[in-house]
Amino acid sequence: MINQSVHRGLKWLVDSDIRIKDQSSPLFDSVCGSYNTRNRSYPFVYCEITAYAIQFLLRAAKWFQNKDLVLLAKAGGDFLMRTQHNESDCNVSGAIPYGFSLPDKQKIEKYYSFDSAICMSALVELYEVLGDESYLKSAIRICTWLEVLQEQSGFFHFGHTKDGYKPKLTDWYGSGGCLHAKNAIGLLKLYNATQERRLVNAAERVLEWGLTLQLKNGAFRVNKECNYIFTHACCYAIEGLLYGYSVLGKPHYLRACIHAASWLLGSQNSDGSLSQYYGPNIECYLADIKWPLRKLRKVVVPRETGATAQAMRIWLALYRETGDKAFDAAAHKAGQFILRMQSQVMSDPNSFGGFHSSCDSLWLFHRLSHYQYAWTDMFACHALNVLDDKTNYPNFNSIVDELF
Repeated sequence: MINQSVHRGLKWLVDSDIRIKDQSSPLFDSVCGSYNTRNRSYPFVYCEITAYAIQFLLRAAKWFQNKDLVLLAKAGGDFLMRTQHNESDCNVSGAIPYGFSLPDKQKIEKYYSFDSAICMSALVELYEVLGDESYLKSAIRICTWLEVLQEQSGFFHFGHTKDGYKPKLTDWYGSGGCLHAKNAIGLLKLYNATQERRLVNAAERVLEWGLTLQLKNGAFRVNKECNYIFTHACCYAIEGLLYGYSVLGKPHYLRACIHAASWLLGSQNSDGSLSQYYGPNIECYLADIKWPLRKLRKVVVPRETGATAQAMRIWLALYRETGDKAFDAAAHKAGQFILRMQSQVMSDPNSFGGFHSSCDSLWLFHRLSHYQYAWTDMFACHALNVLDDKTNYPNFNSIVDELF
């Protein structure tokens, strides 16, 4: 059943209109952020998610011995390089834009450090697989931009926007957010390719910054201004530390991961899911939602497929390292929730096989989100495949290399 689910999720990513398949389009082989099942629309092409698709396709090519998936990953990398800002006389030189609006294909001129770090990681992986130095050079240009945005403390600024927009202090994706701990993954991968020692220093500094955001209960709050926990971002912080521990071997990284993963375990809902957010300071996250929905969202919190898949991957990795069966049991429970979130609507080929981003549940009330996110599909399929594979990831380092 799991193998069939993974195949369906991969087919959705490759064959549905979530991927731009028109080879004459400048957006060829980019990936849209989401599909709206209600009005059957795609709001925009998302560069960060295209980078995740590159990484996912490279792994799926190994799972299923399918070289065509490597070619799709290559085309995605070529798209990222085409979109990279290469003018030297501006403050976004080397950065990757947020995306392109649809259907007008206009560049969305927001340049986020986190998004570009994910693109950097994907381009390094393409270089390692294909040996084409153009991908490595592109990753180095991204890194040069990122280094300007990092303070000595490790703190990462969110980036730049053409219109001067800046995230609010309460936004989980803004400057100094815990999600930036995951920037360490791209930095360490680039170090492996270049042996530039300063990249290790940059990775260590952002990981140490991330640790300052860990609460006593183990969770990572969104930033120093807010104590609420946005599960998606919290998992990103753990992912960065897991990878950092795998490469650098620092025991306090592992301790922090175990503490955070234990919090995730204690926060798991009875159906196996993780909620979108937690914490007493959640009002600042919900502030922009209109009443009465804001009041409702304090009671009915979305149960997220993507964040659950992230937690599942974290638990599977830590089970290999610690042998704690509670992590393995939580991962299997999460897997059952994820399987239930996969679309079975065969009448809509752009929906079938993808995963609903979340659901609302309260007593007998249960409603699936009408959004299907591309990143949710990839994280879900990845987590399910690792859960189902009993032989290829015998230890912690092997599973971390696979996951991140």
